[in-house]
Amino acid sequence: MIFGIGTGIRNDTHFKNIEILRDKNGTPIFNALNKLEKIISDLGITKTHVSLADERDYAIAIAVLEK
Repeated sequence: MIFGIGTGIRNDTHFKNIEILRDKNGTPIFNALNKLEKIISDLGITKTHVSLADERDYAIAIAVLEK
């Protein structure tokens, strides 16, 4: 679970602690910031997957984190 982490979007799991960046090939990558980085590490998360989609008025990002 990413946002769930059993707590929902609150405390150190706010959207402001998550970045979606791009690697050198343009592939989107998940980047945790601040305390969220440690939480994810402590949970044993070692791999992430990100999918992006957009239309004229909307955009969505889906991230899956794996142990």
